[in-house]
Amino acid sequence: DILMHRFNYEKANGKIPSGLQIDHLCRNTLCVNPTHLEAVTPAENVRRGVTTKLKISDVIEIRKSKISPRLLAKQYGVNRHCIELVIPGVNWAGI
Repeated sequence: DILMHRFNYEKANGKIPSGLQIDHLCRNTLCVNPTHLEAVTPAENVRRGVTTKLKISDVIEIRKSKISPRLLAKQYGVNRHCIELVIPGVNWAGI
């Protein structure tokens, strides 16, 4: 079975490249309008999500910081593991 948003994206744009997901640019996950859909990496899809707490500027500051991951996590309202994945570029790799 294929989800309708994926079907409409592929009908308009061709096959979804391997490893990419469809992001709803309009933020409405029920939307099937192909002009509102974009193939992106899973990491980019997460970054664009409404639940993402960090902004690009936060990631840049976190990577520059000499503060411990525990204190950075408290400062940015995320858990320490999140910070530990941001610092070496495991998360937010393109930044």
